[in-house]
Amino acid sequence: MADLRAALTRARGDAWGSWAVARGYEVLEGPVDAGETAALEAVEEASRGDVLDIGVGAGRTTALLAPSARHYQGIDSSPGMLARASARFPGVELRVGDARSLDGVASGSQDLVVFSYNGIDCVAHEDRARVLAEVRRVLRPGGRFVLSTLNLDGPEYARVPRLERYLERPSSLRQAPRSAVRALRYPRALVGYWRTAARAQRGEDWATWPLEVHGFRFLCHFSTVDAVLRELAAAGLRVDGAWTGGGERLDLAEPRTSTGFVHLACTAG
Repeated sequence: MADLRAALTRARGDAWGSWAVARGYEVLEGPVDAGETAALEAVEEASRGDVLDIGVGAGRTTALLAPSARHYQGIDSSPGMLARASARFPGVELRVGDARSLDGVASGSQDLVVFSYNGIDCVAHEDRARVLAEVRRVLRPGGRFVLSTLNLDGPEYARVPRLERYLERPSSLRQAPRSAVRALRYPRALVGYWRTAARAQRGEDWATWPLEVHGFRFLCHFSTVDAVLRELAAAGLRVDGAWTGGGERLDLAEPRTSTGFVHLACTAG
């Protein structure tokens, strides 16, 4: 059975930074950054057991987790993304599912649950507790949970479309078409922003805001790291470690950071 640490090492060397497009959605191949690598390495032993991968998209984490798992199942709310993942990984158990209600997953049946790439931030604020309760339900006592979440104190929150971010001087004639395509994204970003930002919400330690990487087209959830720690504790999930995108391990007693998002590794109590 393949080893997760070896898979992460190969991904760093072969695919870190390469991108593929699945139905207009950019999917990073391999770990998204050093922080995700650290979080996954922290649960390496659990990754050899029964693994539930939530929000698999086109299969980025399937490639990392399925080879080492005793039993792997991946779910996603998008049939189109799952079709792409199934084509890449024939024979792997992939199906449509909702993180708020993990139907078909028995209580206490999983050694590891992964909800990566800020997937939990795509559900409404009031549904986050439901997601975490479901994760805790399906985990065995001592089971592990890895997630990433957008940081309210990071640079992505309250970002607005700025023309200079979409303009770049091509370094050669070959780069000119790429620069032109990027410039054309600016009007679409403006439209997405003005349609979406008016629906943004702000709480004491959380907010919703349109995310630039998605063209400002839909709202994502942002939380302070302290708020995330409280959410996880309330769900019966103990945080063992938290990392910035750059791989810096956070002090859980003073976790405030300016990183864009945070990766966490937890244990079910």
